[in-house]
Formats: sequence, C-alpha cells, structure tokens
Amino acid sequence: METSGKSVERRERVKSIVDMPAGRSPHRPAAVLKFTFCLLFAVAANADTVNLTLNGNLSSPTYTHYTYTDYANQVVSQWVAPYQITLTDTDGIYDGAAFAICYDINNDTNVGTTFTGHLVFDYDDTAVLESTYLANLLNLDGDQQAPIAVQGAISLAIWQIMYPTSTDSNHEPFTASEYDPAAQPYIAQAAAAVASGNWTTWDTNFYPMWVPDDPGLQRFGVILQETPPVVNPEPGGFLLFGSGLAFMALLWRRRARLVHKSGE
Repeated sequence: METSGKSVERRERVKSIVDMPAGRSPHRPAAVLKFTFCLLFAVAANADTVNLTLNGNLSSPTYTHYTYTDYANQVVSQWVAPYQITLTDTDGIYDGAAFAICYDINNDTNVGTTFTGHLVFDYDDTAVLESTYLANLLNLDGDQQAPIAVQGAISLAIWQIMYPTSTDSNHEPFTASEYDPAAQPYIAQAAAAVASGNWTTWDTNFYPMWVPDDPGLQRFGVILQETPPVVNPEPGGFLLFGSGLAFMALLWRRRARLVHKSGE
C-alpha cells in the first residue's frame, strides 16, 4: 500500500482530472472510461520505482530490423519498435511482458540489463501527445505483428518528434540518415490529430512514458499487453467499453493479489 507524499500527490492530480468538465474531452462518453484506466494506473498500479528490462536476444524475430532509403539516397538499417520488455516493481503490480517504443535515438540502453525508473502519466507535452498517438496506431496494427514498414516508419517518426527534448547522451545530431521519407506522413497525421483535439491528454494515459533514473538512458513509451487501442474514439466509444471493463478487472485482480500479500 502506498503511503508516501508522492502517492498523495498522484491521487490529487488524478482527482483534478475527475473534476475536469466533460467539455474538455472530445471523446465523451469514452473519456470517463479512459479516466478510470488512468485512475487505476496512477493510483492502484503505479509504483514509485518500475524496473525495465529489454529482451536480451538482439536478433530477428525478437527484434525487427528495418531498412529504408533516407533523403540523401543512402540505405540505412535500424532496430525498430516495438521492443519486447519486462516490467517489474517491488510490490508485484508490474510483473510481466510489455512492449516499449524508444523515444531517444541517441541514448544507449543495453538489452538484457535491468534499469530503474518510473512511469509518468497525464502528459500534455505536444511531442508526447504526438508520439502516443503513433504508439496507438502501432497498437492498432498489432504491435510486432504490424508490417515491418509500419513498425519502421512509426519508430523513425517518433524519434524525429522526440529528438528536440532528448538528453542526447551520445552528443550526436539528428542527421539526414535518421530522416525516413516514409515517416513524414505519420508525423503530419499525428500533428493534425493533436492540433484538432482528436488526441488529448486523456488518450496519452493509455501509453505511459517510462523515465529512467539515469538521464543518459532512453525514455520509452510503454504498451502494456492489456492496453486496448483507441479505435475511432467518438463512434467507437461503446465498443471500447467492453474491452475496457475486462482491462479494469485484470488490473483490480493484480491489486487484490497485492493487498492479499501485504496482509500475510
């Protein structure tokens, strides 16, 4: 059970979202359901420290290798998202496989090594909004089951969007080789969705950001395997409701196990 000042602060922040007028979200009635997810994540399921481990088998098909021709007409190859990860924490709330999307192209993070950090929700930063929108598209396409061209273009698009806020621990510029022509339509689509209000802070909470304790490491967007993708939020809100109930039930079962363990 959480008792720290940080936990109280998170609860107050989540309560402020509860009190937000309905008109603030364009995705009603699905927004109320989405908020319930956020409440479960940020209060019941969010530990102060969350450990992240990238799968140690750096080869295909565990990792996807994407090849493209950049604007300088050079052929470039990259390992692209989503990456298989394991999330754990001392309370046992996070204890299993998930997918991650690298946000920092010039920050090294070794596979097979466990790193400490924490999950951040409720982002209103434009770059994160756009990146989580693209994470949702990847989730809609089946994550690692998506076509390689989709995985690659979305990954390069997110790297391009997030680079201005990166700590760039390798001190390397975002060069021509990182500009993938196939990524540009995704960047434009994400920018339009955020600018029009069709993708909001409510939606970003489906895809929390893992922030490392070491600022020289990569930040990752996380796709929990129970996360249902947002499909046409306005007309599809009620279709989302059924999968949402199952998702909430799973999280509450995890919470119940935690409470049971703490009482033993």
